[in-house]
Amino acid sequence: MCIMLDLETAGTANNAAVFSVSAVIFSLSTGEVFNEFEQFAEIQGQVDKGAVIDVGTFLWWLAQGEDARRMIIKGQEKASPAREVVAQFNYWLECALSKEELENVQMWGNGATADNVWLRNMFNREGMECVVPFWADADMRTLVKFTGCEKIKKEMPFEGVKHNGLDDCKHQVKICHAAWVKVYGGIA
Repeated sequence: MCIMLDLETAGTANNAAVFSVSAVIFSLSTGEVFNEFEQFAEIQGQVDKGAVIDVGTFLWWLAQGEDARRMIIKGQEKASPAREVVAQFNYWLECALSKEELENVQMWGNGATADNVWLRNMFNREGMECVVPFWADADMRTLVKFTGCEKIKKEMPFEGVKHNGLDDCKHQVKICHAAWVKVYGGIA
């Protein structure tokens, strides 16, 4: 089993404030998605604990589609404190995966310095630890690069709303699965 993360943030630095944490549990060999998680996090409490918002990312969000901007605004209306979000993330994983699966899971993000780092720093700011060990982190961008799947990534049709965390997760699962099939020929 694998986990795909997508965090929407207010910055690109490793200590960026996080708008939302989205994740799906999936099979790399089949591309099947089994379980979903999405929680919105209050921004101010994160900033009070050292998370940052950067102007460049704020301007980038303003340039995104109406649906993406609306998702951030609506998400903040129902947002929970970051501590609750990371606690719920751990609880979701502990309910969805067995102890053995958690010990052997890979947690994928889109960039070696992006989603996984933002999530782990969110846990750190709250004085908590993610139930997925740090050595389970995996990077989709590296997978795509080393499997020669840049064209597949570029041409993969997107379903849903770009920058909606769950839609992004599902799209990234398709890309990882396509890379896996290219390397292993679909052999499970």
